[in-house]
Amino acid sequence: MTDLRVDWDRPAQLGQEGWDRLLARCPRANAFQSWSWGATTAVTHGHVNRRAVVLADNRPIGLLQLSEKRYLGTFIFAQLIRGPLFTGGGATAAAMPHVLKHLRGLYRPSRGRVLALTPELEDGPVADTFLRDAGFIQVKTGFTSAWLDISPNQRLLRRGLRPNFRNQLRKAEAGELVVEPGDDAARDWLIERHRAHRQRRRYAGPKPELLRALPIEDMTVLTARLPDREEPVAGTLFLRHGATATYEIGWTDEAGRSSHAHNLLLWQGILALKQAGVRRLDVGGLDDADAGGAAHFKRGLGGETFTLAGTFV
Repeated sequence: MTDLRVDWDRPAQLGQEGWDRLLARCPRANAFQSWSWGATTAVTHGHVNRRAVVLADNRPIGLLQLSEKRYLGTFIFAQLIRGPLFTGGGATAAAMPHVLKHLRGLYRPSRGRVLALTPELEDGPVADTFLRDAGFIQVKTGFTSAWLDISPNQRLLRRGLRPNFRNQLRKAEAGELVVEPGDDAARDWLIERHRAHRQRRRYAGPKPELLRALPIEDMTVLTARLPDREEPVAGTLFLRHGATATYEIGWTDEAGRSSHAHNLLLWQGILALKQAGVRRLDVGGLDDADAGGAAHFKRGLGGETFTLAGTFV
């Protein structure tokens, strides 16, 4: 019988380098469980960051990272977003319910310790059983996005694009657009446009202050220019975490839209991520109700749609 354990001391022994290696073994990782995300949000949001490693017979097979904030001296509110993550293999099937029960033991509302848990579990009967048996109650429905496998060669990847996306990409490639890798200045320029767009549309998402504080080394930033324009007409920002990445920000103006700059930026971004060793891309959410145009555009990449089980307390 496999000995499963949640070790809250092991991350300090691993350090960031060891944590990042373990995260890279998780086939569908996300930014919320990266070391740099936890370190950065602890500063920008003023909470305590806690990490744990899941062990099977003393072998690391998973990890989780959550935040805690104390109110009135005694009440603790914790948040775990898109975790725990696992490396795969037979032991992980039993590890998820074990970890959920462990977390329920640590965080009980009746004791003034509340955990808002958004597990990396797809919506369905298996997730329902795991969460119900652990004593969690759903308070919010799940997030929908899509995973794109970018490990195939370039020819196969291009063939996997939907026809409309591929046609627009061909037009963009035949035009005058110039794609350039972005530095700190390009990132800040793009984040400022993201901030204005976020404020105007009133949608959720990472705060600009957080994105500016994250290490540029964890990002792939691209901009697209036209010869007669001093400023870029479009930009994209991808966050890298382990062997996966997330399409985090996209912005374009009218000239960028008419020249299909975003098709070109996403395609070039995928190729840059492949070169950096990334194998899977999370398209960053599909919101058909409030952002139907963006969701339709992202579906042009292909990919496997998924919906998480939701948020539980």
